[in-house]
Amino acid sequence: MGLFGNLFGGGVDKNALIKDLVRLRVRNDPMAAQMGFNESDADALSRMQLAGLPEATIATIVETWSTLRKHGVSETEILHRIESHRSMIGRGVVPSPLTLTSYVQYRLEVEHSHGARIDPLFIDAAVEVAKKAYAA
Repeated sequence: MGLFGNLFGGGVDKNALIKDLVRLRVRNDPMAAQMGFNESDADALSRMQLAGLPEATIATIVETWSTLRKHGVSETEILHRIESHRSMIGRGVVPSPLTLTSYVQYRLEVEHSHGARIDPLFIDAAVEVAKKAYAA
């Protein structure tokens, strides 16, 4: 939410959440260490770099999901709304059964297929961390 969201007591510092998710992935990914990455590298990333990461995709989807859940929208409807919006980035076959975690996995495959494969266990954990951050 940025500075004003934090000053007035509302919202999540999304960039801090993304950095936390990056640290989580690096901490649990043996390939990251082999490639020379460590948890402190997250602190050196600019806002633009953060926005392009898979962790940003996770945070954004969970943020939207959480906001709409708080307004009483069903999970299926939420995920269809998100897909309608994100489909401009790319499309694939929406998973069935459709859950928040299966949807996040699908969007990561569509939007970040150019990078290294992301461990499904990390995705599960990252979704849970983001849900807690957004108090979902």
